[in-house]
Amino acid sequence: MPGLQQNIICVTVPELASIGVSENYLKKALSQHRQGVVSCWPHHKEGRTIYIHYAGLKTEYQQSIKEKLCQGMEPADWIKTAHENNRANEKEAKAEALELAVLEAINNYHGFTRYYDGFKPEQKEKTAKNASAIVAAANYMKANNIKPNSLTFYNELGLIFDKYGQKPSNARRLAEKVKAYFEGTPINEIVTVPRAGNNNRALYRQSDAQTLETIRGWMLQLMDGHNYTDAMIVRTLLRNCEIQQFDKIPSQSTLQNWVNARDISFLSANARYGDNSRFSSKFNGITPMARPLHANDVWQMDGTRINMIPHRAVAKNGQKKDMFLYIVAVYDAHSGDYLGEYYGYTESRWAYAAALHAACMNTGALPHTLVLDRFPGHNTKEWLHLVEQLKNRYGVTVIESSKSTGKAQVERSFGTVQSVFMAASELYYGEGVKSTRPSAHRTEEHIQRTLKEAKKAGFELEGAISEAVKVMQAYRHTPLNTYSRKFAKLQASPAQLHAASDKPNQIALEPIDMVRLFYLRNELTFKQQMFSMEVLREPLYYPIDDFKFVKNYTGQKFEVRYDPFNLEQLYIFDLETSAFVRTAKRYTPAIGYGPDADHKPYAKLKAARKAIETTRKVERARMIEEAPGLQRPALPEPDYSDHAEVTALTPHEPKGIKEHAESDFLLKEMGVTPEKDAWEREAERIKIPGID
Repeated sequence: MPGLQQNIICVTVPELASIGVSENYLKKALSQHRQGVVSCWPHHKEGRTIYIHYAGLKTEYQQSIKEKLCQGMEPADWIKTAHENNRANEKEAKAEALELAVLEAINNYHGFTRYYDGFKPEQKEKTAKNASAIVAAANYMKANNIKPNSLTFYNELGLIFDKYGQKPSNARRLAEKVKAYFEGTPINEIVTVPRAGNNNRALYRQSDAQTLETIRGWMLQLMDGHNYTDAMIVRTLLRNCEIQQFDKIPSQSTLQNWVNARDISFLSANARYGDNSRFSSKFNGITPMARPLHANDVWQMDGTRINMIPHRAVAKNGQKKDMFLYIVAVYDAHSGDYLGEYYGYTESRWAYAAALHAACMNTGALPHTLVLDRFPGHNTKEWLHLVEQLKNRYGVTVIESSKSTGKAQVERSFGTVQSVFMAASELYYGEGVKSTRPSAHRTEEHIQRTLKEAKKAGFELEGAISEAVKVMQAYRHTPLNTYSRKFAKLQASPAQLHAASDKPNQIALEPIDMVRLFYLRNELTFKQQMFSMEVLREPLYYPIDDFKFVKNYTGQKFEVRYDPFNLEQLYIFDLETSAFVRTAKRYTPAIGYGPDADHKPYAKLKAARKAIETTRKVERARMIEEAPGLQRPALPEPDYSDHAEVTALTPHEPKGIKEHAESDFLLKEMGVTPEKDAWEREAERIKIPGID
C-alpha cells in the first residue's frame, strides 16, 4: 500500500509487482542503477525494504496505483484516510480493552467484600463491585499512561459504568474517585454503602417510641382481615397521624418500609391473607413427615371436583342443568395408589362411606390409620356410627383434620392427577380458579368448542364417570419415573407398589364385616314372625320360619343391615354387641285375586306358619307333661254373715241395684243410716235378699 516515507509518497517493490510490473525487472533495473549502467526511478532504502518514489514513476504506473491500490483516490488523500481509520481502530480497541478490564473487575469483586462487612448481603455485593471497578479503571490508566486529567477517558469510562449499572456514571464524579485512589485514599473510603451512617430512622424510633408503637398498632388493625393495599394503608396512617397531630410524622416511604418490615409481615400474615393462603404460608411453621413404611398403614380420604367440562344431569329439583362431577377417593399414603373412589355431585356421608367401602372391597382390609377432613355430613348419626364401629370394634385409628395439611399427600396427588393425566383429556378445562400458572386454563374458545361437541355427542353422567375412571386408572398404572423427577429411578406404578408392599399392620375383613360396616342400618322389632319396614315408601317383609328364633326373640329389637340396591336379603345383628345373628329372605306378598293371582308364595308362607304353630303346641304339651303335680289356686268358701257385703259382690244384680247396694254398704261402714229411695223400694218389690 502507498505510504509516506520521509514525507515522500512511496510504494514498495512488491506493491509495484502487484500492479503488473515485473519484480525481476525492477530488481535488475535497480541493480544496474546502483552500478551506474542505467537511469532508474528515484528511490531510497530503509533496512532491507526499498521504497520507490511515486512521483518518479511513469504515468501509466501512477494510474494503476490509483485504481488498484488506492481505490480510485489520489495517493495523498488515500494515505490520509487510512491514517484516520487506523487511529479510530486503535481508539476502539482501547475502549474495548477498558470495557473488558471493568467487566472482569465487576465479576471478580469478592476480594473487596471484606471492606463492607456488617451490611446487608445485597448492599455488600453491589458496593464491592463498584469498588472493584474503580480500582480496575485506575490500574488501566496507569498501565496505558493515560493522564489523570483526561476527560475523554472519564467520558468513556462513564458510558461503561452506566452500561453495567455501576455508580457513579458521571465523568467528573468518576474523575474525583479515581484521582482520590491515585492519591492514596483507601478504596472503602472512596466507595461507601449508600446512606451508610444515616440514623434518621433510628433517631425517630428513639425519640418517638410511643408514636411508633401507636402507628405499628394501627398497621396491624388495618391488616386484620381487610387486606387493604399497601398504598391505602399508608394513606390511612398519614391521615390518622395528622388527626392526632403528632410532632413528627413519618414520610410516606418510611411508612411503606414499616408496612413491609419482617416483624409486621410475620405478625399480620395470617390475619391479612388467611391461614391457608400461599402469601402467608412462608410465615407458618411446618412439620415434615415421612411416608408410612407399609401399604395400608395409613389411608387418606378427600374429595375434589373433577376438572372436566360440565354435563347435563337432573338436579334435586328435578330439572336438567349443567353439573360438575366430584370424586371422593381413598389414597394409600405409602404407595400413592387410589384404592377406592366414588363419583357424584357432592361430598356427603354416603359418598365417603361408598368410597371407603370400595377400598375395603378391593383390599379386603382396613388400614391401621384413617385420615380424613370434616366434610359435609361428618357429624350425622350414620357416619358417627360407622366411625364408632371402626374405632371400637376394629381398632382403626380415625383422625379428622380440618386443615389440608393433615392429608397433604392426597392433596398433592390430586394436583398430579390433574396436571399430568387429566390435562391429556379433551374434556379438561384447566386447573382451579385460583391458579396463576400460565398454562392453568384452556382458552375460552377451546372450551366453547369442546362444550358444543360434547353436547352434540350427548355427554352426560355416564360419559363423565367413564372419562374420570380412565384418568384415575392411567395414574394408578403409569410408572412414576415417566413423569416424576423425584422418583426418576423408580420404574413402578402406584398400583404395583401397593401390591408388592408388605402389609403387616392392616386389619383383615370377612364378608360379613363389609355388611356390618357399609350396608344401610335400621333398628326393627321382631314381631308377628317377621321383620317389616319401608324403603322408599315400599313395604318390605322378611319372615323367619325358625321356631327357636321365633320362640326366643319375638318382641326383641335388632339392628338390621341391607343393601339398598339388592333388598332380597336382610342381615340381622344384635343391637347391643353388633354380633351377627342370621339372615332373612324377602317375602313378596301374594296376589289373591285377579288375572295376576298367584297363591304359591301365600301357600308356602302359610305352610311355614302352620309348622310353627304345630311345633308350638307340641312344645307346650311337652313342657306341661314334664312338669306334673301342679296345685292350682282354689277360691275360699264365702261368708254370708254380712248380707249387704254379699249383695254388693253379687255379679247378677241389675247395675242400678248393685251400685245402690254398694253405696248403702259404704254409708253403714261410716255409721250413717241411709234413707230409703226409689232404688230401695224397687229392691223390696223384687224381693232381693240383703236389703233391710
